[in-house]
Amino acid sequence: MVVELLQACPDLKMLVTSRAVLRMHAEHEFLVRPLALPDLERPLDIEALSHNAAVALFMQRVQAVRADFAITKANACTLAEICIRLDGLPLALELAATRMKLLSPQELLVRLKRRLQVLTGGACDLPPRQQTLRNTLAWSYNLLDTQEQQLFRRLSVFAGGCTLQAAKAVCAAIGDSLARVFDGVTSLLEKNLLQKKEMPDGDSRLIMLETVREYALECMIAQGEEIEARRAHAEYYLSLAEEAELECRRNNQILWLRRLKVERGNLRSALNWMMECRDAEGVTRLHKALAYSGQGALAAEDTGVAGERATTPEHVVQEPIFPLQLPGTADAAAIPCHTRLTKREVTILRLVAKGLSSAQIAHQLSIKLLTVNTHVRSVYSKLGITSRSAATRYAFEHQLI
Repeated sequence: MVVELLQACPDLKMLVTSRAVLRMHAEHEFLVRPLALPDLERPLDIEALSHNAAVALFMQRVQAVRADFAITKANACTLAEICIRLDGLPLALELAATRMKLLSPQELLVRLKRRLQVLTGGACDLPPRQQTLRNTLAWSYNLLDTQEQQLFRRLSVFAGGCTLQAAKAVCAAIGDSLARVFDGVTSLLEKNLLQKKEMPDGDSRLIMLETVREYALECMIAQGEEIEARRAHAEYYLSLAEEAELECRRNNQILWLRRLKVERGNLRSALNWMMECRDAEGVTRLHKALAYSGQGALAAEDTGVAGERATTPEHVVQEPIFPLQLPGTADAAAIPCHTRLTKREVTILRLVAKGLSSAQIAHQLSIKLLTVNTHVRSVYSKLGITSRSAATRYAFEHQLI
């Protein structure tokens, strides 16, 4: 009908909202992005925060159920993190706001680690697919063909996005043809289940919003595809890290250090998978590759690559990107942490165990986010742990909270 109308009426213009492009001649696509998010790398200003698009919508919907609720210095950082955790998606923000009738901002933020279980209870006058976020994602997923669904599931294995090259390599290792991956990625981009982000170095990166990725991961696990996908993912990033180690010894150091920094999420995911599988050889190889390049990466960051200031070599903090307890080493958790941690590190550990993010800790202690992350790495390294859950368990066991 649209085609017939446009052919019959040469001066007619039509505005169409759609899940995907119509693929019609003379069609111009205008992509509606998620709402703008606050920047936690900068000091939070309550006035500026209240005018941020995502925060403004969230506050508007919260005040519909709690008329007296307002942004304060105490909750500003948490509110910003809630909006970031929800990727600036309007439906997610609206569904989360209804939970504020019962929960505090901090309680809501903790529960949003499993977004799809929380984001329910939409208005009864909305279509069923808009009453829960899971229903919305399921509706979009079910409209994909079989091959698109499979690729959608497999791409959820990437943490923090990936390059097209990485997507092709991992999917090819599982058995997909390169042409099928290329066409599938294009289709998922058109349907807004993937996004493309241009990087400062001119490359592009495929991004799956974390809210969408959580659903895709559930689908991958339900289909019994997780082990195969994670193994291929870990092998790819092990190879990448070993290639980076070699390149960092040559003249391409800065380029590869920046690349490693972007891939931290995927490298951590690969490392965790190898540890879960008790792949001691893989863990040792990955740790060896990162131990060298990781020190260079942090040195480069502190000398200006990431905008931090260091005037002399003494200011460079050289630590591996991933503090790691290798299989078979002594359990550092058996040693009481007051004998091993500084007072500041104990404070950081307590706040981590209470569920505060690094950005919230930085805000509460009035220190830089980079400083918090440096302390967290030091705590993890000294205690021989690799996750927040392990840090929380350690704090409870030693009565720090």
